[in-house]
Amino acid sequence: MPAAEPGVTFKEIDINYQGFKDNIDYSGIDLLQMPKLKWLWLNEFFDGPLQGIVEVEGKLGICCFVEESDNESEQGWYRKFVVLELSDEQIKAEQYWHNEFVKYVGDHFKCNPDSSRITVGAQKPKSEWDKFYVPYKEKYQPNFESNKVLGWTKI
Repeated sequence: MPAAEPGVTFKEIDINYQGFKDNIDYSGIDLLQMPKLKWLWLNEFFDGPLQGIVEVEGKLGICCFVEESDNESEQGWYRKFVVLELSDEQIKAEQYWHNEFVKYVGDHFKCNPDSSRITVGAQKPKSEWDKFYVPYKEKYQPNFESNKVLGWTKI
């Protein structure tokens, strides 16, 4: 697999969720950390973030989970993410679906100014959730394969 380098696309670094571990060479792309990178909200979460929208020097991007540590305390990180540039159209779509989530499910996936997840945000009644989840599952089909890699980050 080629090393990730500035301008390479997500598809070109051939990340897949079945065989990524120990295959990614991060040496050619920047490590993005606070204050350069700020998490705004999470799109997916399971025992920690899997995907979320970030701000990188005033521009919106998306963090996509690529690797989980076998030994967090020894390695000094829990999860690694590739940070991708978003097109204007993708930004609008991400903002739309996030606003719909907040409207019908809650704002508990927003992030604090320090990038930590708001864990006690307002939640809507479960009877409202399908107003988000049904259309989201039917219509939200992003494709980030050709998006440029801005860098990577870790938590």
